[in-house]
Amino acid sequence: MIDQRGTEGWRTVRLSRRHLIRLSGMLGAGLAVACSRIPAAGPGAGQPTDVESPIANETPAGTPIALPRRSPPADVDAYLRIGPEGNVTLFTGKVEFGQGVQTGFAQLAAEELDVPLEHMNVVMGVTNQAPFDTGTFGSQSTRGTGPVIRQAAAEMHQWLLELGSARLGLPVDQVQSKAGAVVATSDPGRSVSYADLAAGKELEPIHQGACAEEGSRPIHSRRPVGRKTGYP
Repeated sequence: MIDQRGTEGWRTVRLSRRHLIRLSGMLGAGLAVACSRIPAAGPGAGQPTDVESPIANETPAGTPIALPRRSPPADVDAYLRIGPEGNVTLFTGKVEFGQGVQTGFAQLAAEELDVPLEHMNVVMGVTNQAPFDTGTFGSQSTRGTGPVIRQAAAEMHQWLLELGSARLGLPVDQVQSKAGAVVATSDPGRSVSYADLAAGKELEPIHQGACAEEGSRPIHSRRPVGRKTGYP
């Protein structure tokens, strides 16, 4: 039985074993304590009744209940932001508890963006800032979220190259990135910082599959990834 409090008092609702098991499955393993605002008016208020829980009555008995699935967002700005000083903040729903993903994620993003690792800041598990992600368990963080971070960073890098080429008045194949700036390949003295390029702008959603999981940079040119670091 579950006590439900209404606007005029408490009433006790009987749940069959079947409905209790189904309700527990919806909320996760363990003890479920439910309260709802169902009025308990009349002379029988507070007495046990055979009225079943509204949750149990949503579907016929024996019908599986499927909760809506959620997926990580496809908006690059949900993962990466460039600050006015050129530092890059990475947002992730994963959390760090000694397994090293904070450093690993920073390395992946720094590699694709071509920024110094010390310019990376990682915000983890802050629910009103980080994009949706599944829990941190089962050695799935680097395998599952790593490619998403790398793809988002590669998309942002390409976007910055295109903005930089327009700012410098050169074709995109005549510019390159270097330490948080876009520079002219033939004249490294001509450059524009990421901070200047990204100020006040938003990037379009990720084109799924546009960047391979191994990233856009050749293995021989990688610097932060695969190297020992003191970050964070």
